[in-house]
Amino acid sequence: MKIKNFKSFLEAISGMELPSTKDLVNYGQEDNSPMKKLGTTDVIHSDLFGIVVTYDQYQDYYIKYLGKGGTPLHGFNLENLEKVLGVLNN
Repeated sequence: MKIKNFKSFLEAISGMELPSTKDLVNYGQEDNSPMKKLGTTDVIHSDLFGIVVTYDQYQDYYIKYLGKGGTPLHGFNLENLEKVLGVLNN
């Protein structure tokens, strides 16, 4: 018997299915969707400073903030953004 396509092959070996990574134990799930990665769509508008800052811009400002002796902050939010910009503008 000659099998001409992959679907026929799978039907011929019924009972043997190709494994899915979904059901494997200890297999890490990755989300490679670029629109969901932090930094590509996250923005904060600061009324106090009148600017819109993306996550990547915030990271640049944060590094400069730490270089000027700022204390470590956790999270990308309006409160932390205004602390960082306040130190950088002085």
